Amino acid sequence: MSEPFAGWRMVGMGFGTQALAIGFTLGTFGVFLAPMEEAFGASRGQVSLGLALMNLFMNLSLPWVGRALDRGSPRRIMALGALLNVAALLCVAASRELWQMLAAFGLLASLGTAMMGPVASSTLMANWFEARRGLALGIANCGAPLGVAVFALAAGWSVDALGWRTTLLAYSGLTLGLALPMAWWGVVDRPQNLGQRPDGAHPPAPEAQEHSLSSEPDSASAEEAAAPVWTNRALLANAGFWSLAMGMGIPIACSIIVTGHLVAFAMGLGVSGQMAAGLLSLQGLAAIPGTFVFGLLADRLNPRGLLWGCIGMQMAVFAALRGGPDFSLLLPLVAVQGICMGGIFPVGGAMIGARFGAPAFGQVLGMVFLVTLPLAFAGPPLAGMVYDASGTYAGVFLGLIAIYALAAAALLRPRRPAAA
Repeated sequence: MSEPFAGWRMVGMGFGTQALAIGFTLGTFGVFLAPMEEAFGASRGQVSLGLALMNLFMNLSLPWVGRALDRGSPRRIMALGALLNVAALLCVAASRELWQMLAAFGLLASLGTAMMGPVASSTLMANWFEARRGLALGIANCGAPLGVAVFALAAGWSVDALGWRTTLLAYSGLTLGLALPMAWWGVVDRPQNLGQRPDGAHPPAPEAQEHSLSSEPDSASAEEAAAPVWTNRALLANAGFWSLAMGMGIPIACSIIVTGHLVAFAMGLGVSGQMAAGLLSLQGLAAIPGTFVFGLLADRLNPRGLLWGCIGMQMAVFAALRGGPDFSLLLPLVAVQGICMGGIFPVGGAMIGARFGAPAFGQVLGMVFLVTLPLAFAGPPLAGMVYDASGTYAGVFLGLIAIYALAAAALLRPRRPAAA
């Protein structure tokens, strides 16, 4: 009796590691902001450098992490990432100077989250699925927004009750007790390691196997053997990569701008601070069904058309937000934006798999993050400068519409990559 297909267990591992990697670092940093200001005697801007440095170094490392995931063992890389995050959270909890906290987030948590977060789990999904890759990516990538929603709320209670250092120690312990076992004992790198095939496909009959010896390879690793080996330089010279990087990467980078300024924008419309913070939770929760539904659709419909749909609906939301709607309209607009924001990653991931193949998935995804890093890093402060100069976010939303139009235009003539 054959062993049950392990791919859906890998989906669970990817979901869980994403929730823990993002939920304990990027997703809860804002909860620790005020208490760390007081503890270090620093300004909000100085403490916020921890988040900026983490984003910067994480995105810089992703192309190399992605390539290592493609060519090596995702299991070992994810386990090492868990250990780095354990060390990072311990170091932040024990830090007595601002520079110590910045170093822990900028050097340890950045690399740990890169090795255990969305790129790692998405690469694992690409290894285990072909026909149902979009669905697998959609489910696994629900982990990050759910982790943010759950662990940010838990951190808010714990910081008030136990203090921020104790909360970080607890999160470090949970990473050690949950994320590390999931990665080391739960993750299997590829279906071939268990004698299985992507999607749980049945192996061909013995007669077909004998016949295939005189024709073409019949194993699930045939794609890996035939796929071109990509270098980062070759990707940067490929027009098809830039089409995908702009179409997928620009909306992901711009989502940081929207998330970073949503609360302040709502409060500028007269919404209370508590209600404005609730909009941020609504956006994150709405991303969960968006990730799942668009991932499911990516297996059945043209991913490029779905990505256009995500981009177009967000442009319509930005146009409506530019007019300064009241709170009753703000709720559905933020929900729609969250749904579409959640859909970008699984749809874009399906396009990467279709165009470049599973053997290059992690490297391509990492390079997407790298080339859009300037927008992700500079976008939030530039949006703040536009607001400071004009006293309104109208110019910010107009700029977002223009940038999203560029992303849509980049998808007009997608090209299948030529062999490197």
